[in-house]
Amino acid sequence: MLVTATGSKLWRFGYRFDAEQKLLALGQYPVTSLADARIKRDDAKKLLAEGIDPSADRKEERRNARIARANTFEAVAKELMDKFEAEGDAPTTLKKKHWLLDFANKEFGKRPIAEIKAPEILDALVTIDPTVRRTRYCDLKHEIAFPFLAACPNPQINLLRAALARHGR
Repeated sequence: MLVTATGSKLWRFGYRFDAEQKLLALGQYPVTSLADARIKRDDAKKLLAEGIDPSADRKEERRNARIARANTFEAVAKELMDKFEAEGDAPTTLKKKHWLLDFANKEFGKRPIAEIKAPEILDALVTIDPTVRRTRYCDLKHEIAFPFLAACPNPQINLLRAALARHGR
């Protein structure tokens, strides 16, 4: 435990990695209990035993979480639409794609794209307004798939393709 000049109490774990002394923050007392600090310390020791720097591992986890939060369905779909515009797609085609992606944005817009699973997409497709004609429905399933294909090498995509094929959609 480190007690600062201002009186705050912080759990720290000192360790050596690649012949370099390092310090890992485990939390602030009393928000992080002694038991929780010990668990975090043990996790860090396990990483060290595997030859992994706990500080670098934590930074990578935070970076991956930040990227996942930034890669929402809406953001990836917007990037994709910008790409289509830059490639010179016809204005009517772009308008149609925007219209179709609006259906999906209502359901998935703010969610990280990597967290959206194939069954959820199928449920969203099934609940589409019946006034949307079948041709629009077929277009929609393809437009929803584009952001997933662009954003992540997700094995769920293959499950989605198989499920859509089975349902004749």
